[in-house]
Amino acid sequence: TAIKDGDIVHFGSLECRVGDELAEFDVGGQDASEMTMLTPVTLGQRLAMGTRELREALEQNLVTAVFQPIVEKGGTLAALEALGEQRSNLVPAWLEARLQDDDPRARALACNLLLAMPRGEVLQRARQQLLEMLRGSEIEVVAAIERTPLSLSSELLQRCDHPSPTVARAALLRLARFTSEEAARRQHWVDSARRALSRPEASVRQAALRLLEQHGDVLAETPDCWQQIATPLESPVKSVRAQAASLMTQAPPTALVWLQPLLDSSLLTTTRAVVQCLSQSARKEARELLQSTLKRQGGQ
Repeated sequence: TAIKDGDIVHFGSLECRVGDELAEFDVGGQDASEMTMLTPVTLGQRLAMGTRELREALEQNLVTAVFQPIVEKGGTLAALEALGEQRSNLVPAWLEARLQDDDPRARALACNLLLAMPRGEVLQRARQQLLEMLRGSEIEVVAAIERTPLSLSSELLQRCDHPSPTVARAALLRLARFTSEEAARRQHWVDSARRALSRPEASVRQAALRLLEQHGDVLAETPDCWQQIATPLESPVKSVRAQAASLMTQAPPTALVWLQPLLDSSLLTTTRAVVQCLSQSARKEARELLQSTLKRQGGQ
């Protein structure tokens, strides 16, 4: 049955009355579809809950019709009530089509969005495609890494040691964003970042320092760990020195022994980086080391 003027339609908790407003006006024989009408309305004092979600669901074609039978007392079917049901596993056609996009970034984004859907065939297909991209060309791998979810962190960990500096950097930076994972698993990420600090590429070392800074709570307070982290303070690359200085502000008092000789470095850039680190540290021992060094150098 077609919906006509005067029918009552329910959208969730929102009740609406269908009305043909143009039928109430004399338009003088003109085509009403070509007219613009302004009708003042009184806004409700209370908006219905979920209206925004309903609109988004309708726009994304995530609403399907369900017909509920209405029966009489004797069980005879009297009518069918049409209800709208949101199905979260109903994948929009435009999103599924992006899995075939020419741009690997678009394909990776589509996989990421589909992986958030409930279990189903499309979820498995998106997961498999993302894994295939992680084994593809460098452009595909990097695009996939930037959209790889936490559930596939083991794939990211494998690529932290990738021979391509572009791939290794992308994997390290992606893992740096996942700070809610359990400490035992993040310890493996930290170990991978420490290995990356020995690589020659500055971009990889900077990404490794970024990961270590984000997961500083699982850094082992051992001398060799912080000695390795302090070494990039001597890097000729400014961004690497700045990242190392930022991380060293978290260093325990026992690690200051690796900063003291760098204060006497012949490289002005290194000395500045160490001073920046000590001045920004919240530890009393760091400030004391900086003050004593300044006094010593001032007396010379």
